[in-house]
Amino acid sequence: MNFEWREGFHPPKGVSADDVKAALDKLREPSPENLLDASKAKRHVLHGELWGEGDQVWAQRGRAEQCRRIIGAVQEVIVVGGKTIQIRAVEFIKRNGEGHWTSIDDIRQSEELRDAYMSEIQRLQEQASAKMAKFRQLMRHDA
Repeated sequence: MNFEWREGFHPPKGVSADDVKAALDKLREPSPENLLDASKAKRHVLHGELWGEGDQVWAQRGRAEQCRRIIGAVQEVIVVGGKTIQIRAVEFIKRNGEGHWTSIDDIRQSEELRDAYMSEIQRLQEQASAKMAKFRQLMRHDA
């Protein structure tokens, strides 16, 4: 089998998707925690990528990731016709090839942001539909 990186992903320099797949196959369970633990070995394909920088750099990245999770967890609750709708208070929207964090209030007030938001939703729907189609195809192939 041949493996490749997902389109748009910026892979670790000099590391192939085939090599990472082989490393994942060696794990008891291919979880992020197990991959991180295995990567501590100096000969591991991801050692340089994950352990080449200092802990302060990684601590900052971890804090930024936690902030992303916190931002994504804040939801506005709207009741319409007796039904409760929850939407994120802040969204990450791609415009002109660049991503920006934008509040739902700004999206409501700007036609340009609404269009960009809807485009992002459509892109995600298409991505999910393509993934479902590939899975169905795989299941038919395996049957």
